Amino acid sequence: MRKPVFLYMPDLDDYLIERGFYFKIEEIPYETAKTNEELFQRIRDFDKDSYDKMVEIFLNKLGLCEDGEASKRTVALITEIVS
Repeated sequence: MRKPVFLYMPDLDDYLIERGFYFKIEEIPYETAKTNEELFQRIRDFDKDSYDKMVEIFLNKLGLCEDGEASKRTVALITEIVS
């Protein structure tokens, strides 16, 4: 949905040791914070234009092509098949 995402992760170091991620946390376009103060600062400094560009690059790298219209196309296909 390309809405702003802020990840509050006070336990990031423990999580990385115990479970890990599919990719490096530095590669995701979302703002991360380990403390409330960091989170507030990330929200205050948020730059939507820069964020939108980083999200597009990230989603393209993952091969995602969501456009928000999947449900509409599914209903149209079902309607066509049933009719």
